[in-house]
Amino acid sequence: MGAFKAYLDQYTNLKVVDPSTGGTIEVHVTGYGSGWDDNVAMMKEYEEKKTKDPDTPRPKPAGNRGQIGPRCQSEFALLRTALAKLLQPDARQPLLTAKIMTEKSEDLKKAFPGKVISVAGLTRAFLGKGSPTEMSDALTIAKATGRIGEGKDAAGQTCAAKTFQDYADKFMTLDCNGLVGNATGVNPEFSPGWFADAKRVRKKLEDVRAGDIIVTVNASGNHEHVAALDEFVRPPTTDKEPSCAIRIAEWGQAGDVAKHYSPDWKMVKIEKGEKYGLGFKSDGGKFRYFFAPPPDTAPPRVRGVDGDATK
Repeated sequence: MGAFKAYLDQYTNLKVVDPSTGGTIEVHVTGYGSGWDDNVAMMKEYEEKKTKDPDTPRPKPAGNRGQIGPRCQSEFALLRTALAKLLQPDARQPLLTAKIMTEKSEDLKKAFPGKVISVAGLTRAFLGKGSPTEMSDALTIAKATGRIGEGKDAAGQTCAAKTFQDYADKFMTLDCNGLVGNATGVNPEFSPGWFADAKRVRKKLEDVRAGDIIVTVNASGNHEHVAALDEFVRPPTTDKEPSCAIRIAEWGQAGDVAKHYSPDWKMVKIEKGEKYGLGFKSDGGKFRYFFAPPPDTAPPRVRGVDGDATK
């Protein structure tokens, strides 16, 4: 198992502090997608086409965010309200600042001793872009504020879910660049195309290695997906048939860990693609290219309880 699979496991076996007991429980993140609602550019194009042709079909949003994105946005607003009330119980109109001072709540103080939580990180957890720490923090806060439980929360609002797992199933998702961005320490909102940097193209087979980034380019030439090369082995082969055995960590669909990683080795023929350097062919006329991972100079992300992400 490589470093990317180990990072992937932090989502599929998310460790969460229960502030009511101080103990740790395990939650499994399975959702796919990002954003609050349908893609803005996609919907703009749809509206323009609809003015010319009323029968133009409404585009289907990627992943499951078209269905749950608005629900995640609504829940985030309810959580903020409950959290503000928890931290400022005597205020007529409690407000939530950019930094959450956890010592103002006994439950949060126990869960996050001496820590300050970033609202930006909390937001990412509901946007499908959260790091494992940010998602874990969000679930702990949901329990502390009463969003997870029965009856009413700290602000008198109806609870959202009875258990940590139910809450995660309803409101926690991830997408491909969210996984790779968080794992490599860059902004998880960087598109798959951002990782296809010409300066990091793998041109020689001997340069391909575990830890590389894999960017999928579809038949139209668009950057469709990004994944991570978790393990790489080149068996003895001829120069005419350069092949390798690979294991990939990725988040391109909803489901448990089996949807994001296979322990079976995948044999692929390494060859040069039309758009970049080396990679291998995939279904549907797609090509998956190898790139070196982002350099150390890439914008670092400070996750979860440690502060905001670098803009």
